[in-house]
Amino acid sequence: MRIVRSLLLATPNREPTVGEPFRVRVTDELGRPIADAVVESGSIVARTGGNGWCRLRFRSPGYRTVCASREATERVAFEPVRATLRVVPAGRPTLSRRLG
Repeated sequence: MRIVRSLLLATPNREPTVGEPFRVRVTDELGRPIADAVVESGSIVARTGGNGWCRLRFRSPGYRTVCASREATERVAFEPVRATLRVVPAGRPTLSRRLG
């Protein structure tokens, strides 16, 4: 029998800025970090480390869809998650935001 765990995306409380590294964390519904998850936004792909964090870097401003998924194991299946971020130009004030 497989356990199904829903993935969640968490970010620092700010919008990403063009050209700057932006941290994204993948956890399950209980807040446990998910290692080895794939985080994608268009052609940008990153994989989370043992603490569930990875870094993305956007090259242009606009709205971006970020998706996180992880391959199933023998015991656990993971439901992917998708969220939309607004990437702002460098030098523009950012807004605090929570994903989910």
